[in-house]
Amino acid sequence: DVIKKLTESDLYKEEDIDLLATEYSKTKPFITESILKSNTELHPNSPIAFLKYGDVLEENNKKSDAAAALKKAIEIATAIKAPYIEGLKARYESIIKSN
Repeated sequence: DVIKKLTESDLYKEEDIDLLATEYSKTKPFITESILKSNTELHPNSPIAFLKYGDVLEENNKKSDAAAALKKAIEIATAIKAPYIEGLKARYESIIKSN
């Protein structure tokens, strides 16, 4: 709720939430996971939010959840014609192969 209020107030943007998650990434990976999940909820049309969430899920050994997040990132990126779609597809394939 706190992050949602900050986002609605325009004090915290998607990038700010990513930065906050980065600060916890090495020492508290499950807090990072929660922060990045909230970013996907606050920014449901951002392929990058889903990519970063998928990355942390993979780091936390949640491969099938990571694949689902990357699949969502690809769907959004395709819809908005993002220039980095091929990179997302390659990332998704690497998760599938390691699963």
